[in-house]
This record gives sequence, structure tokens and C-alpha cells, in this order.
Amino acid sequence: QSQRISQVIEEYDSQGWHRTGTNVDHSSANWLRDRLRAIGVPTELERFDLLRVDPDLCYLQVGDDIIEGLPLFDGSFTDSNGVYGLLGNIESSSDIAVVEVSRGVGGQDHLDKARRSGKHKAVLAITMGGSPGLMATNASDFHSPFGPPVLQVSSEYRDLLMNALSSQQEAKLFAVSSRTDTYASNVVGLLPGRDRTLAPLVVMTPRSGWWHCASERGGGLACLLEVMTSIVNSGSPRDVICLATSAHELGFYGIHAFLEARPGFVKKSFGWIHFGANIGASTLPGLRFSASSGDLARQVEDNLMEHELGYAIPAGGGVTVGGESQEIARQGGYVTALVGGNALFHIETDRWPHAVDVEVVRKAANAYSDLASIMVKNTD
Repeated sequence: QSQRISQVIEEYDSQGWHRTGTNVDHSSANWLRDRLRAIGVPTELERFDLLRVDPDLCYLQVGDDIIEGLPLFDGSFTDSNGVYGLLGNIESSSDIAVVEVSRGVGGQDHLDKARRSGKHKAVLAITMGGSPGLMATNASDFHSPFGPPVLQVSSEYRDLLMNALSSQQEAKLFAVSSRTDTYASNVVGLLPGRDRTLAPLVVMTPRSGWWHCASERGGGLACLLEVMTSIVNSGSPRDVICLATSAHELGFYGIHAFLEARPGFVKKSFGWIHFGANIGASTLPGLRFSASSGDLARQVEDNLMEHELGYAIPAGGGVTVGGESQEIARQGGYVTALVGGNALFHIETDRWPHAVDVEVVRKAANAYSDLASIMVKNTD
């Protein structure tokens, strides 16, 4: 089993940058569809329309230094002339505001303030992740872009940029990008149950993101495949739907497209198992889980304990982890979700094999295979 999980994550990592609507995203969808079909799950791709962002010239020039970056995908962009002016903090009225974006709760507050102030022609975001590198920020307002152009740059340039800021240097910022009409695909499998009148169980995970995201997304994909393999082997009284969504990093648009095509589906379903980010990430061990009822939370905790993952922390009453599962909870769904920690979260060096603890992925897959077995047999 560990070898099978390793192969899945290695193949996923090797495909390239899993940004929604790109050629890598399309070929990765085909790969996952074929893997699900190979284990006996009838699977199709469900397309939805998308305006893909295509970065072009994206860098900051300060003095003789050229610093490459990535635009914020739910902001505006510069033209080919860029923005020229003084660097300043968010309290100033400088042309280019400089902010630090950190991980964790509240880490986006200064960036949001700079974007909404209306005082700046552009914003430079120094991204301070759990490891050195450019920590890309998800575009939660992808379909309603706002504010000035924002260029995200690596934490490795922090000292240089703080010196430029304190000496009030001038800089030139480029965030030249375009939007292209294209599509993305959710991977949707349906394993028919013995009694088609029973409400279905849904097993889901996102499959897109920034960079290769080996540990961010690879563990969840491996868990989904392992759970579906277990259900195929044992059979199910009820239908089981497996769902791997694209556009996770773009306002979770994949789950919205799936649900918009199925009005009322959340309340018609029996339950949802969501594999969120960073399951089995080796750089920052730890797991959190949530469940929409006390009974479900106790069952999840028992299964995690049985499979030596008793250190997983319950998110607490009323809290749902994982963006897609939050949407299910908002619509009244019966849902449990699992996420992990990751010092390489949204950073380009999240690569196979160093970023992944396969043993944790294996234990999580087995714990949730047992949970799925219990849920599919529940006919209350």
C-alpha cells in the first residue's frame, strides 16, 4: 500500500505546476480519471468555464536588483509601462505600498488594508511562509477582482526590500498579465450501490493549486484513491460519489460549479468526507479534523486513534476545516474533513519526496476507509 501511495504522489508531483485551467491541470484530470477507472470507479470529467490568468512580465526593479514575482490573481494588473514611484508602508500615500504577508490567522490583514485603501498605485507583498520562498496567496475574490496590482515576492528578498523601504528608494513594479477564456474540469466518479434509493456518500478532495504541491494536494488525492479502492473491494449499499475539484486556489470555484449543476444536492446526500490540504506533509507534522455532529466527531476520533493518528486535533464545535467542506457545511451537509500543517504550504519547494511522509498518508487513508465503510452501511 505504501508503494501504491508513493507512486500516486510521485506521478502527481511530476506533472508540473497544478494551476487551474493550464495544460498541466487538464492532463492531470485525465490521469486521475484513468486511475479511478482502473480501480473500477466509472469516472468522467465535468468541465466549467474559466478566465485563466496568464502572468507575463512580473517583477520589481529597485536599483540594480530585479526581483521576479507572481501577481495576485484577484487584483488588477499593470500595463507594459508598470508602476514607478516611492516605496512606502501602508500608512503612507506612496505609489507602491510594501506589506508582509504571513501564514496563519490574520496574516492577510495588512495586504487587504493596502488593497482597499485606494491610496496606492500598486502593492508589493513580501510573502513570509513557513520556509523561504514565494508563498502564493489564493484568489478568494477571483470572480470579482478588486484593488491595485499586487506583486508577490519571496521572503528571501525581505532584507533587501526593507532596506529599500527605510531609505525611501524608488522602484518600478510590473504585474503584466492577461486573462484567457478556457475551462477547467472536476473529476467525478459514481460507484453505484446495491440500493440506488439510498442517499449517496461523497468522498472529495481538491486537485489544483500553486506549483507542484506534492504534499499540499498529493496526500488527499492518495487518500481518495485508497478509500475508493476499499469501497470497490467491499461493495456499498448506497451510491458513492468521488469528487476531485479544480480551481481550489481560485475561490473554491470547482465545488461551486459541481453544486450549481446539482441544485439541492447537499441536502439530498447522506454525508461527505473531505480530504483537505497537507495530509502527510513532513515539514510540519500535525493534523486537524472537523465534523458536523458530535457523533460523527467521535467516530472520526476513534478511527484516527485506532490507526495511530490520535494526535489529530479536533477543530471544535462550529468550526469546519477545508474550504470546500465549509461550503457543504453552510448548506447544511453532514461532513467531516481532515487537514494538516505544512511549512512548505503554497511554496514552490513543496516537492516529492522530501515534503511527504507516506506513512501518515497511509494511516489517514486506512482510518477514513474504515469510516467510509461505516457510513455507507448506515441506513438510519
